[in-house]
Amino acid sequence: MSSKKNHGRFCVQFNLNDPRHRQVVEILEQQGRRKAQFIVEMVLEDADRADLQQMVEPIVKQLLARQPAAPAGADDELKSAIQGVMAKWG
Repeated sequence: MSSKKNHGRFCVQFNLNDPRHRQVVEILEQQGRRKAQFIVEMVLEDADRADLQQMVEPIVKQLLARQPAAPAGADDELKSAIQGVMAKWG
């Protein structure tokens, strides 16, 4: 590990000129004394989502490859729906 004096303690400076940073500051300020727990939950949720995407994406691709030719337009609807779900995963 690093030569940090207090492991687990961090100092973070947000850029208040960046609207996304300001939004995060507002959300964190709403957490009161639960900021650390909130950050833990968000970071691990994002990691879980990435793991889930890595697991599901190959399965979906394999299933799509097995499907017989669909009627005209049906394939586009399916691809659009899948892309929408994948976009939500990040």
